[in-house]
Amino acid sequence: MLPTISFMRQSFHRFNQEYFQGSLPTPEFKISKSSKLYGYCRRVCITQADGTIEYRYTIACTKYYYFPTREIENIMLHEMCHLWVFINYPDTTEPSHGPIWQSIANRITVASNNKYIITPGSTCPVVFINPKLRRPPKKSSRPSFTPHTTYKPSFRHTLLRTLLLLMYLVLSL
Repeated sequence: MLPTISFMRQSFHRFNQEYFQGSLPTPEFKISKSSKLYGYCRRVCITQADGTIEYRYTIACTKYYYFPTREIENIMLHEMCHLWVFINYPDTTEPSHGPIWQSIANRITVASNNKYIITPGSTCPVVFINPKLRRPPKKSSRPSFTPHTTYKPSFRHTLLRTLLLLMYLVLSL
């Protein structure tokens, strides 16, 4: 399954009520094309003209891979744990998957009776690349080398080598 905005929104509202007691603000939802990240949660700080600070949040899932539905839900819960840390510990300096994040992730894993296992990395052993987004391999500027290819010189190259050999022989006499 590829993630959709509507699936992400429905999952967010369900999980927000079930595991976060409705305490999380609704973020903006995005679909990314990243092959490196399955998802992300981003916080942007905006300082208003009057000096007040406003935060805007985004949760995204990649459409680069086809995931089982459960894995998309795991990604959503993983990113919601980041959102919970942003809300409850706005000035924290600990790493993104530090003790605070791990405590809320473990709490959700236990509360779901291990239905959702929230870890710093993916729990999905196999994902399939979306063929529409698969990137072709980069072309090298150097010619490729195939070890079992025989070299066949061009006619001009052979003629030049022959002339040089004749010149060498004539001059060495």
